[in-house]
Amino acid sequence: MRARIFQPARNAMQSGTAKTKNWMLEYAPSTSREVDPLMGWTSSVDTQTQVRMKL
Repeated sequence: MRARIFQPARNAMQSGTAKTKNWMLEYAPSTSREVDPLMGWTSSVDTQTQVRMKL
């Protein structure tokens, strides 16, 4: 289970430093995504990719 911890970059429309002092934790996907042939939805068995934490 790989994860990355980073500080989000500033938006091009922002002039200040609001919301850039927090750190984010995201898990990297461990399995590839699959496309459902009937509906065209993209699905994955890995639920860790849905987790995003602010630190």
